[in-house]
Amino acid sequence: MQTLSAASQRPTKHLPGVDALDAPSWAHRLAFIRERSASLPQASVARLLATVDGIEHELTLDGEPVSAPVRHALAHADLAELQVALGRLRGAAQSLERAAALVPAGLNAARGRVEHVSGRLALERGDVATSRAHLEAALRNARLLESAALSGGGRPPYLGEALTIASILDDLGELALRRLDTYECEHFLKQSLALRHEHGDIPGQAEGLLNLGLLSLLRGDADQALEHLHKSRAFASDLGDPAAVVRAALQIAEVELQLDDPTRAEEAIDDATAAASRSADPRDGLRAAVMRGRLHLERAEPRDAAKHLVPARTQLLQLGALAEALDAQLRLGIAEAMIGEHARAVRTISSVIDEAAALELPELQAEALSELALVHQLAGDPDARRSALERGLALARTSTAPALKRRLETDYALALVGERIVASGLADMAAVTQAIETSRRKGLGLGRHLLTAGLLTRADFEALLTQMGVRRLNEPNLGRVARKDAVRLLSRRTAERLLALPLLIRGQQVHVAFGDPLDYAARDAARVATTLEVVPFYVPEVELRPAIELAWSGIDFQLDEAPTATGSIERMIAEASSLGASDVHVEPKLGRYRVRARIDGVLHEVDQVESQRGQELVARLKVMAGLDITEKRMPQDGRARFERGADRKSLRISTLPTLHGEKAVVRLLEQSNPLRIDELGLDEGSVAIIRRLMARKEGLFLVVGPTGCGKTTTLYASLCEVDSLERSITTVEDPVEYESAGFTQTQVGSGGSVLSFADALKAILRQDPDIVLLGEMRDLESASIATRLALTGCLVVSSLHAYDATSAVVRLVEMGVPSYVCAAVLRVVLAQRLVRRLCPYCKAPRAPDTAIIRSLDPHCDMGEVIGRGDFRGPVGCERCSGIGYRGRMPVFELLEMDSELRAMLDQRPTVEELRRVAVSRGLRTMQSSALRRAMAGETSLEEAVRVM
Repeated sequence: MQTLSAASQRPTKHLPGVDALDAPSWAHRLAFIRERSASLPQASVARLLATVDGIEHELTLDGEPVSAPVRHALAHADLAELQVALGRLRGAAQSLERAAALVPAGLNAARGRVEHVSGRLALERGDVATSRAHLEAALRNARLLESAALSGGGRPPYLGEALTIASILDDLGELALRRLDTYECEHFLKQSLALRHEHGDIPGQAEGLLNLGLLSLLRGDADQALEHLHKSRAFASDLGDPAAVVRAALQIAEVELQLDDPTRAEEAIDDATAAASRSADPRDGLRAAVMRGRLHLERAEPRDAAKHLVPARTQLLQLGALAEALDAQLRLGIAEAMIGEHARAVRTISSVIDEAAALELPELQAEALSELALVHQLAGDPDARRSALERGLALARTSTAPALKRRLETDYALALVGERIVASGLADMAAVTQAIETSRRKGLGLGRHLLTAGLLTRADFEALLTQMGVRRLNEPNLGRVARKDAVRLLSRRTAERLLALPLLIRGQQVHVAFGDPLDYAARDAARVATTLEVVPFYVPEVELRPAIELAWSGIDFQLDEAPTATGSIERMIAEASSLGASDVHVEPKLGRYRVRARIDGVLHEVDQVESQRGQELVARLKVMAGLDITEKRMPQDGRARFERGADRKSLRISTLPTLHGEKAVVRLLEQSNPLRIDELGLDEGSVAIIRRLMARKEGLFLVVGPTGCGKTTTLYASLCEVDSLERSITTVEDPVEYESAGFTQTQVGSGGSVLSFADALKAILRQDPDIVLLGEMRDLESASIATRLALTGCLVVSSLHAYDATSAVVRLVEMGVPSYVCAAVLRVVLAQRLVRRLCPYCKAPRAPDTAIIRSLDPHCDMGEVIGRGDFRGPVGCERCSGIGYRGRMPVFELLEMDSELRAMLDQRPTVEELRRVAVSRGLRTMQSSALRRAMAGETSLEEAVRVM
């Protein structure tokens, strides 16, 4: 590589947009580089090289001039990013070494910048671990800079701003995508999109929606992809950015071609062509021309395709856009093969392979090898085809592009299938080659195409699948046999589109029934959607479609099938109640609403509805709860009732404004009588302690644990031990969860009440109570009043958010309650969790994991635990909806305060010190309680450690 001083003397050629490199802000230059990074002309490289030593403006940070080393480090980092974008990875590494050597110690923009570009370089090299380490370091640096700027009232020039954080999140999303972790990718992309939305970054939102569209396409959800892409195109149009319109429109055309809709694809190409005429970048029009050539190829019009591809390739070469020129040349080679000029096509595509290798473009090289293999097949040379495929597959397996990798794997599999068909004498090579080509280009399943074209009989097809190790399933109740946890891996719409039914999860594999196991695109989409290795089985389409309908009938709420929002809400609550759900989430996402139900403490997606229906559902819930349906910018809370036959529920409804609309959560509360203390699952000793406590006339009883662990149920169970005719029992709650004629119940904090917890407690002091149930100790004021009540001849039962019993004691003191008061009033602390109960109908023996056992009880006798334990694990059956668990049960930790523990409070002990003494005095921890449940086969070790 030439020195920078030498490079600065190079003459530069003016191209539209290159002057952005002279912009007074490095942020603008960076934006230009990102926008044009697909294949920047060589003049742009020279232009940036010329600016590295000749920067005339001072970068500033918080109003102070940045030192020359920082300025030059940033310059080298910018150069490195451009080199990464161009595939010049060795040069990028050298630039980053120079930049890193210049970066001063401490928090600064240059450090984060170098980390960010280093992450991109590692990403291009396929080094996932190194890339993630650099990107996470860059993200930490950017957030620290942002915090420093906000606290100081200033703003860093670009790196510490939210939009740069969004850029790093985009790269983390790309990293996740290259690991085929589409869910983590979506998480990062949506975080980035939210930041761009918050800061009014319209171009960034357009690009973010474009990326989400490509992600949806990778998952096989073409409808969702089109929705995102059309929104991106609308943003770009509103922004007046014709280049962004071109990008979105061409991606729309790409999707429409995959959906085999050439008419709509042509409309999108026309849109891109019109926008390109207004773009300052001459490559945009040429990109549209290449896509039009691809359209003609899809229509089997190779000569018309060549009319667009030849001039586009020539002009792209003249502009220095080498990668795009080679892509056009590759399409031209395909056109030559379709015309029948196989030898010429081989030369054209081979040239692309050689040039791509020289330019360090391995993904284009691999794609060209895939197309070369097809040309060899058309030319009747199967050995050359296999050789090209093996070369392409070897390149693809080292590539970081998952779509290309999977496409080459599919091509290779199809080639092997074709050879097997020919070797079996079922069809000749010419017919099979044509069938494979049609199948691949039209996105059709090869098996279905072979059957409909009459190349194979049904018996031949099944015999072929048997040779390939794909079993034919003959299960008449397949929809019922399919495990629900497997079924939920795909949405119903995706299953119907792919003609695929997940049957069983086994380790890192999922068994899937396909209507066409030779539809490798469907198999691949199922692998991406489930994130598991797919083991295919065969079920004819006529049998599989009703099985899919039956499999989803039990878990899909089908809210969009009800004629009105009212009917949808009734169905939603009834279905949730039948599944034993505690909460239902109605969540807005991009373009749709997702409905999830919390069953046994775990959220499960149960439906998706269009955005308009989702808004109607939220509005109907607000009406039911008596909320203001016109207020959409502030959270609201309310209550409602639901009755259907014998099913009666009290509903707590809360709404929250989010980026994409209002979210609503419905808590389903039983209106049945509360349990008694001996029905909770406590051991006899603990039940006796609580009963003695409830007979007292003073003191404090605390139930602690996280939200949703059953604290209120336990509090009410303790009240059921008291004769309400002889004692005055008052409850103060937000909200009242169990209604009882024997108690005086006061609701505070929501539902139109103006009372706070503290106000209600002050009033109760004058109401002559015997027992007060305080829903939650939220602050020092409510805790102080509650302890005063407990000191003055009143028994107080309440809840507190704490990890365990000893943490609750220390937390009470840390809230500001004097230690001597805690020692005087605190009698019993009960900590609890809810673990899922294994389904008794399908649970199966499991070998115990000693590491989990040791984490639950470090001091246990391992031999005794394993010898006495009847360890079981989840399987899944129809009675538990395929989940493997059915219902929940509590695990407890009961701490009775004695004189030694009370005396310790005066010394302000730590949690560890208090817990050590409590255990030595007989405290049985929640972890050991959970272990005993697992040893009895009531829950699994994995569930026990999950909850703990």
